[in-house]
Amino acid sequence: MVYKDFTPAEWQKIITLPQLAALYVSLASPGGILSIIKEMLAASSHIASTARQGSSNALIDAAAAGIQELLANRQQIEGLDINLDQAGIQDRCLDTCRAVAALLEKKAPEEAEEYKQWVYAVALESAKAAKEGGFLGIGGIQI
Repeated sequence: MVYKDFTPAEWQKIITLPQLAALYVSLASPGGILSIIKEMLAASSHIASTARQGSSNALIDAAAAGIQELLANRQQIEGLDINLDQAGIQDRCLDTCRAVAALLEKKAPEEAEEYKQWVYAVALESAKAAKEGGFLGIGGIQI
């Protein structure tokens, strides 16, 4: 199951979801801009690792490659309005999660669960990337 099984709009949602999930996690705690940068870099690193090493799931492999292409071309996450406030961005992230979950259950049910677990792993790497609290990285706690 790869790109050709989805419309271009559906594919965009699928390949932006891991980054949106990581962004949601980053915005969930008040770590500041440096924490957000560290967390998003950790998510990108996890995605890049998947793209290099591959997985047993063709959908994940195609999505990781698609994300790497977006990053290489420095394209913005499609559908994310940076003028939204934090709650608006988080709502958009959750809406995309729900939409992709429903889409995958319909079009790729045999690969849906593994893809969702991969997105969760990307978000988890993001969460573990930066300490929260403290001042200038001193005294913070690892989440």
